[in-house]
Amino acid sequence: MLIVAAASIFIIVEAVLASRDIAEDKAQTIETAYAHNEAVALALNAHVTALFEMADGVLQQLAAHVAEHHGPLTDGELTSLLALHTRGLPMLRGVLAVNPDGVAIASSNGVHGNVPNLREREAMRHHLENVRSGLHIAAPVQTRDGVWLLPMSRAVRQADGSLRLLLVATVALDDFRAFYDARPSPGIAMELGLVDDAGRHLAGVPFVPAAMGAAHPLGTRLDQLAQTSYGRIALRPGAREAERLYAYCHLDRYGVLVYAGQRTDDVLASWRVRSGERVRALAGLSVLLLALAFIAAAKVGRLSRSEERLELAARAADTDVWELDVYSGHMWRSQQWRRLSGYAPGEVASTLEGFLSVVHPEDVEAVRTAMQGLATSTSTEPMYVEFRLRRKDGEERWMECSAHVLQDRNGVRKAVGSMRDISQRKQVELSLRDNARMLALAQRAADAGVWSIDFGTGETHWSEGCYRLHGFSPVEPPPGIESWRELILEPDRERAMRIIEESIAQHSEFSVEYRILHPDKGVRWLWTLGNAVEDARGQPQHMAGITLDITARKEAEEERQALLAREREARAEAERASRAKEEFLATISHELRTPLNAILGWAHVLRSRDKEPELVERSIDAIERNALAQAQLIADLLDISRIEAGTLRLDLEVVSIKPILEAAANTMLPIAESKGVWLHCRPLPFEVRADPARLQQVMWNLLSNAIKFTPKGGAVDVSTRRVGNEVEIQVRDTGVGIPREFLPQLFQRFSQVRSDGPQIHGGLGLGLAIVKHLVETHGGRVAVDSEGEGCGTVATVCLPLAEPARVAEPHHEYDRLPPVSLQGVSVLLVDDDADSREVEALVMAGYGAEVRGARSVDEACTLLRKQVPDVLVADLSMPEKDGFDLIRRIRQDEDACVRALPAIALSALASAEDRTRAIVSGFDLHLSKPVEPPALVEAVARLAARYGNQGTPPGGAVPQSKTVTEGGPYLPSDSDASGR
Repeated sequence: MLIVAAASIFIIVEAVLASRDIAEDKAQTIETAYAHNEAVALALNAHVTALFEMADGVLQQLAAHVAEHHGPLTDGELTSLLALHTRGLPMLRGVLAVNPDGVAIASSNGVHGNVPNLREREAMRHHLENVRSGLHIAAPVQTRDGVWLLPMSRAVRQADGSLRLLLVATVALDDFRAFYDARPSPGIAMELGLVDDAGRHLAGVPFVPAAMGAAHPLGTRLDQLAQTSYGRIALRPGAREAERLYAYCHLDRYGVLVYAGQRTDDVLASWRVRSGERVRALAGLSVLLLALAFIAAAKVGRLSRSEERLELAARAADTDVWELDVYSGHMWRSQQWRRLSGYAPGEVASTLEGFLSVVHPEDVEAVRTAMQGLATSTSTEPMYVEFRLRRKDGEERWMECSAHVLQDRNGVRKAVGSMRDISQRKQVELSLRDNARMLALAQRAADAGVWSIDFGTGETHWSEGCYRLHGFSPVEPPPGIESWRELILEPDRERAMRIIEESIAQHSEFSVEYRILHPDKGVRWLWTLGNAVEDARGQPQHMAGITLDITARKEAEEERQALLAREREARAEAERASRAKEEFLATISHELRTPLNAILGWAHVLRSRDKEPELVERSIDAIERNALAQAQLIADLLDISRIEAGTLRLDLEVVSIKPILEAAANTMLPIAESKGVWLHCRPLPFEVRADPARLQQVMWNLLSNAIKFTPKGGAVDVSTRRVGNEVEIQVRDTGVGIPREFLPQLFQRFSQVRSDGPQIHGGLGLGLAIVKHLVETHGGRVAVDSEGEGCGTVATVCLPLAEPARVAEPHHEYDRLPPVSLQGVSVLLVDDDADSREVEALVMAGYGAEVRGARSVDEACTLLRKQVPDVLVADLSMPEKDGFDLIRRIRQDEDACVRALPAIALSALASAEDRTRAIVSGFDLHLSKPVEPPALVEAVARLAARYGNQGTPPGGAVPQSKTVTEGGPYLPSDSDASGR
């Protein structure tokens, strides 16, 4: 019995103990479920809070950007701005921009045409009535697909506080699925949801569309539940539904309550199994002991699983859950702390100061103030702070931390909160701010104007840049589309409008360049890029774009085109000049070779045949005639060179034109007679101020051309008459005439009338160019006229009449040469060219001179040492040592007679510079080749007489050659003698 009693007592005691343990096990199971629900509810609270604060952050950024913008933003600019700030944020179903009249003018998705007027909505009234209104949260609204949206709004105000713009963001409340799927499963079905202050079930998992918007059991207790930030409660959703264990958090600022719940039956299912085992275990001690051991292990396991579930919930929410004793400063952190900070448990003290040690130094005070404020806070609003955390690896990450102050059963205050990494969001915010600044900077830097046109209302919006580009004042309203069309200059208007209309019709981007008349800057080139924005029905709603001033670029393009045209013109001119040069070289080759051929031919005839007097006379005439032709050719070339260099000078005097014209006609008469051309000259004795030789040269050229182009049997007539204060000289011929289209080119150098056949008449085409310059230098003018080919030509020279004065008798250059004699004059002739040396020696010897010749400077010096001559005649251009070396040695010689030797430079170097250089070097005179024999003889005689040597200066008899008698081509300055 004792054993039985003992066993009975033991069994009774064991039963009592088992009953108590079963009750404790039930309470512990419910407590574990509540703890898990609380952890999930806190994580869900952090998730929803972050969602709402993210939306509010977007609104604040948008409001700041709009407020900073000078002047009104166009609908297009607003649409772009809203889309930019909401990109990558799917929880925002959209952001609207509403004007003070309640009309939606822009949206983040570009579709706002069907939005009803919001003037009478609660949010609009709130912001209109409260000048200092901040964030306003309106009552949730439900979409057609059953999703509830929470409208949040902020106002943008004018400087006077009036409403400028209302920004409304709608946050989707169905964003629980990802959170639910990511949470660790406790093995029991859970319910997550959100209830508004009206008790309506707005969102939940699992999602039951029919239940959304209906009353939730928690809604009936909101007055009770809203008194604490978070808590737990057991309720039945309906009369026929099982009881559920709920944990909840109340977001007072946003007017919603989040919850996490499990069915009580599901929670106690495992407990019932364990309780049955306990009862059956009373049958035996061993079973009882095993059951007790199992229960003990189960308790430890349940506690471990509860902690594990809390950690998994924190991990699913990507959030570190922490608890802080606001009085002691002790801080408990979840294992997510290690992932966020990189520090293992124990490496950072579990205190507030330990936590602050890893906060960025610049943010420590803000975090400390926020945490310490929890101890005295009476607000139901959550504490919120953002800061930078320094990870163990040195990386800095942005964190956001939110917390609620709670009281446990003993009234001890503690703070429960969460911390999560927001570095990515911060980067996005920074990028958005940078993009906004860069956009504004780009507009200012590019001097761009942004514009938009509403097709419905016809309203146009311009930025400050647009006003500046068009020269309008920003205080003026922007022009409508028709007025803007009229701003485009007429030549560009139709093209520009056609491009824009095609873009609107095809829903495509357009780019157009056009000109406007700026009121201050004149004609300006503008470039506009734009696009039409469609409404929900695909119809063009408004058009927006950007405009730039491209005047500088257009001017550069025009200058480049002008440069290209000038380059092409210059290239063509160079090619024409090259062709003219080639033609000139071919012509001058022909003109030089033709007389040379005659000279060489007649020289050969004289050498190879008997010397009949008639043949000799013909040969000499031919040689002289062709030599004169070459001399004339060289004279023309020299004249052109002097004309281009500006060194051609005139020796003006008052002369009668009658003898000058008669002398020119007499000179050309043999040529005319040889061609069978009748030449008639009947001038009147008008007086002009002119250079006789140059005037005679003009007449030679005109008569030569007239005779050259007049066929046999034709006539050339020279006449004069007075016309006002001028004398008019006309040379009229009945020759081949000149095509009228060629007349403008007639006085250009190297210009000759060409035909399709071979060139009939020779010449370089320089004569008339020289005539024009000489006549104009005399103050007159010259013209040539012809009715066309076969109609003859009339050349007219007009010269101003001279005032009455003593008229000088005109004469040929060589008519001035008096008779001279070189009897008794010794001459040293130095020239490396044997032919020139021989003919010059023969000429001077024919006048009685004693001539000695030298081929070089050294040979001349040798002869000088033997005998000092009366006159030295030396060529300048000789090999090795030239005439300048010779005269230098003579003027520096020790013998005074040698130093005083009269010297003449005789050279083909015929320019004014060459003549000056010769005189400066020590020569007394300079004569240019070819030189007329009388000029050479006169120069030698004058020098010999001047220095007291033998010889007769002008006054003695001199042989008269046919050349001197008939005259010859005037070689300007070639035969002039300059004194030293």
